[in-house]
Amino acid sequence: MTRLAESDINTINHSLQSYDKLLKNQTGKNLFELSCYATGRTPDISRLKVAAVPVTTGIGVIGGFCDTVAGIVNHLGAKAYVTEKSDVAGMEEAFTKRADILFMADDDTFGAFNLKKGIHSDNGSATGRSFAAALELAAGVCGEPVLVLGAGPVGCAAAQYFLEKKARVFIYDLDIYKAGQMKEAFPEITMLDEWQNRTWTRILDATTAGNFIPSSVVSGDTVIAAPGMPVGVPPETAQKCARVIHNTLELGVAAMLCEVV
Repeated sequence: MTRLAESDINTINHSLQSYDKLLKNQTGKNLFELSCYATGRTPDISRLKVAAVPVTTGIGVIGGFCDTVAGIVNHLGAKAYVTEKSDVAGMEEAFTKRADILFMADDDTFGAFNLKKGIHSDNGSATGRSFAAALELAAGVCGEPVLVLGAGPVGCAAAQYFLEKKARVFIYDLDIYKAGQMKEAFPEITMLDEWQNRTWTRILDATTAGNFIPSSVVSGDTVIAAPGMPVGVPPETAQKCARVIHNTLELGVAAMLCEVV
C-alpha cells in the first residue's frame, strides 16, 4: 500500500459525518451505501467484532493508523477496536477475544481477514473498485471514455470495474512494462503513449504522484476520482472540474469490510 503519514489521516475520525454528506452529494450514496454498491453486497455488519492489529515490521507503525481504521469501521456500524499488542501477539489477542475480522497493514500490503470464513480483502483492489463505482455514479461510464492513470493494483481493479460497466477504458502509466501487463490482462483497454493531448471528462487517478494533472485536460464536465496520495489534482485543476472525489482511507476501508463479510 502507499505509505501514509500521520498528517494524512489524523482528522478522518472527526470528519466522517461531514464526509458522508459530501459523498452523498457527489454520488447519491454515503460511505456504506457506496461500498455496498461497489461490492454488490449489503451485509449486516451490526454484530461484527473487528480488530485493527498494529504491525511494526518495515518502517513501523503509522501514528493513528489503526485508530483511524477502527473509527471508520465503527462509523459504518460494526464494533471495532485496536488490539493492545502488535504483530503476531496482536493477532493472537484478537483471536482469543473472538474477533470476526482483522485489519492489518505493513509497508506493502493492507488487508482485511475474516477469521470465521477464511476469506480476505486487499485494499488495492477494494479501493480501485469503490472509486470506480463512485466515478460511475457521479458521471456515468457506460459507453464513455474513461482515463485510468496508473497500472498498479488500484488502477487494474478500477479498469476491470469500468470494463464490466461497458466503458471505453484508456490506461496510462509511466512504466510501459506495467501498462503492457494491464493490456495483456484486459485486451479491451487502450494503452496510451500520451494522455495530455485531449480533454477528458472521466479520470481515475490511481497514481502516487502529486499535483500533476494539468487544467488543460479537464473541463467543467470533468469528474475525477482520486484515491491516491499525494493527490494528483492541483487546486487550479480541481476548480475547473465538475467535482473531485477523494479520500485517504475511508472508502477503501469501507469496501474492504463489505467484501470480507
